[in-house]
Amino acid sequence: MENKAAGFTLAGTLSLPEGKGKHPAVILFTGSGKQDRDMSLMGHKPFLVLADYLTRQGFAVLRLDDRGAGKSGGNHTMATTQDFVSDAQAAYTFLKAHQQVNPKRIGLLGISEGALIASSVAAANQDVAFVVLMAGSAVPGVDLLVSQNEAILKSQLQEASLQKYLQLRRAQFEVAASKTEVFEAAQKIRELEKEARAKLTEADQQLAVLLTPQSENAVVAQIMTPWMRHFLAYDPAPALQQLKMPVLALNGSKDLQVPAATNLAATEKALKAAGNKRYTIKELPGLNHIFQTADTGQVHEYATIEETLAPVALETIGNWMKGVVK
Repeated sequence: MENKAAGFTLAGTLSLPEGKGKHPAVILFTGSGKQDRDMSLMGHKPFLVLADYLTRQGFAVLRLDDRGAGKSGGNHTMATTQDFVSDAQAAYTFLKAHQQVNPKRIGLLGISEGALIASSVAAANQDVAFVVLMAGSAVPGVDLLVSQNEAILKSQLQEASLQKYLQLRRAQFEVAASKTEVFEAAQKIRELEKEARAKLTEADQQLAVLLTPQSENAVVAQIMTPWMRHFLAYDPAPALQQLKMPVLALNGSKDLQVPAATNLAATEKALKAAGNKRYTIKELPGLNHIFQTADTGQVHEYATIEETLAPVALETIGNWMKGVVK
């Protein structure tokens, strides 16, 4: 299918259920990073599993290679979430015209960054039938990344050191999120890091290991990409506040990247502001950011877990979707 606005073609797979007729459908949107249509990561293919499951439940399922990944055209390196929203819109337009799809029964499902994409497209197309948000954030990007750092480092640092670290990162994220010109912003981020290093005390031994000249370079490289600057400045709430269609929001209780309690509460608040009466919000116990049954929820664990998607996540999504397209 073509993204005419951006001038390239997107490639993907459309799985169709058994039987003739026009089927209800769903489009899957991947998380951040350059992903193929199966969202292949660390030996797992969660979107292959999810597409197979939902096709068996009677849904046509469209999943895509991100721009610049797999067989899709376009450049991933310079793209922001907003660019991926334009790709997603092209996919929605394509599916609405498909002969074997019921155009009034097309939903959107996104995981992590994909959840932001799904809610943006749904906000612009009020005829979207339903939205599934898996590990979707609902707080501004700066706040999300600070809470992500806190969740990941809580077990490694003493409280005083942790607070110093989070204060530094928040200040740096705010610079990256601002409209400051690239070179100037990078300089400011370095200065903040040097100041923080200079102020470390004897009690901050653990912190000294994290704040090195190498880490300073890494932080600048990581947060000064076009994608990250856009992400840090982005607030998901306004799009969520426009969703009137049925919405299912799921987070795992062991998600360290999009902590469940804060983000589910913020999602609910935004949907209430939309006057939405048809939403379901669930925290799934024991699941990590990519919905595997996990011990700690740390990222390095993803590869060591045999399960690709927890059955409870698949069943919750499948049953809810069947309920809303009846």
